[in-house]
Amino acid sequence: MTLFTHNKAVTRPMIRSIMDCAENWLDTLDKLDHLGLQGGKPELEGIADAVLRQFPALRGVYYEWWKKEGPALCAAYELATDADLWPLVSAHLRDAAPHMVVTHQAWLDDDAEGVKGLEHAPKTTDKNESMFAHFDHVLRVSQGASVHACLAVAHAQMMKAFETDAGLKARARKKRKHGETVEDDAAKVEASKATSFFALPPERRWEIITAVQRKYHALCVQQPRGELKEMDQASLARKVAERDAEF
Repeated sequence: MTLFTHNKAVTRPMIRSIMDCAENWLDTLDKLDHLGLQGGKPELEGIADAVLRQFPALRGVYYEWWKKEGPALCAAYELATDADLWPLVSAHLRDAAPHMVVTHQAWLDDDAEGVKGLEHAPKTTDKNESMFAHFDHVLRVSQGASVHACLAVAHAQMMKAFETDAGLKARARKKRKHGETVEDDAAKVEASKATSFFALPPERRWEIITAVQRKYHALCVQQPRGELKEMDQASLARKVAERDAEF
């Protein structure tokens, strides 16, 4: 997507069609299941093929890019779709698909609202792309955590939900623009508190903490363990079927 949306040969009206191709591909992930048995495996170049069918003039640019990036992407795709790993990947994509579609649909340029043909032009700003950076960071540091847990932590990071006052003030100073003052920093800090856990009344915070403690074992231990057991059983069944086929 970055290749197409950042390419100088792509015009704003073209972006709408490119984004539709991406959304159609994301919609196919909804057919996957948590065991890797349904929906098939998404095509590695599914989005690119759809875009190039509409805009053949971009083939040269794409093929040049593919020469450099293709081998690494193919290796990653083969690993992700390996028979033993695919159930985990399928479950991740199935759970993340609705969130990816919502994020995808939210990428609208404010300055294009109301302009026919550009209503769905995407933002390609660091702010939007950083949402995925948060999720990638959580997936790296929280190995073994469920997809639901990773999504929750990524959202909390993005909203600065557990940032202290000192941290919010330091962030406001760091991002101070030319002409802004200390008063502007204070206004940003107050705005950030709208999503701060510490802005809640103490009794409400305690209510949330105790609820998490009560449900932790069921949601964070038993449920993931059950899902992993189902995936292992499915993996074993595939191996048994392969050996039976050999004999």
